[in-house]
Amino acid sequence: MVAGGTVGVSYTWLVPRQGTWAAGCPVKTVRWIFLDGGLAVKRFAITLIAALVALAPAPVAAERPAREGLPAAPFTLDASICGFAVDLAFPTNREFITTFSNGKQIITGSLFVTLTNEQNHKSLTINISGPGSIVTSGRSLIFFFPGQLGPGSPGLLILTSGPVTIVSDPAGNIVSFDRTSASVQDMCSALADP
Repeated sequence: MVAGGTVGVSYTWLVPRQGTWAAGCPVKTVRWIFLDGGLAVKRFAITLIAALVALAPAPVAAERPAREGLPAAPFTLDASICGFAVDLAFPTNREFITTFSNGKQIITGSLFVTLTNEQNHKSLTINISGPGSIVTSGRSLIFFFPGQLGPGSPGLLILTSGPVTIVSDPAGNIVSFDRTSASVQDMCSALADP
């Protein structure tokens, strides 16, 4: 206790003057100086430590990807694509879409489609399993309605094996369709043969 009713407090701080602070590195030639001071030194030290902690890179917290099933209900493509209506049914559908925190999506699993010509009832069952993404690299069944690939373009129903890139504008209009696949099969022709 000091005259006048104030209490004098003395803190001793160890501060490195020279050395290596990197984790896992040995500290060499460290000399220590001793600082004696009151509340101002304590505040400075706490502020310095808080600033160093705030500037330290935080570990990236990776979120677990979301995985969900991809339902595929039967539907019919009208005659504008092949010249005859084509029914699509999915006898095997065990496909999933995995969405990562960065927005990337990957489609995996087993998917088979049965294509049926409504006129002659010829059917083909094909494996169109992934993996796939916006740029596909596996087997893909792709169809476009007439005019969808540009004015006057015919309808298209193809099975591809290999890279396919479809680019659309913000309104959903197809800007480009690039197929560099080693294999492209015209499914309209395959279904048209008796």
